[in-house]
Amino acid sequence: MKTKLSFKKEPKETGLYSVAHPYQNVKIKIDKKYVGLIIAPDWQIRDVWIAGFAIKKEKPDDNPNCDWKWYYFSKKFTSEEDAREFVKEIIDDFVTKHTLHFFED
Repeated sequence: MKTKLSFKKEPKETGLYSVAHPYQNVKIKIDKKYVGLIIAPDWQIRDVWIAGFAIKKEKPDDNPNCDWKWYYFSKKFTSEEDAREFVKEIIDDFVTKHTLHFFED
């Protein structure tokens, strides 16, 4: 089964905050529902792009109010396009192993 993905850039930061965050994060969507994020580099924490999905927890943990968690890949990317291509390559295998959490947009 081929999973249909779409990507949507978040609004560009403005003001002084935009100096430290010059790139836009990118929402990952399946069937027009937000399920993941490609996080842009910033000047302080990281200088690479990272990708992750919101997945349902397999077993309960210390937070009973939340039934999902972020799953970030250890692979880092030098560009947004590389991160997008990686997500496109792994999505079909990923959804067979994990249950995605869909955010209300």
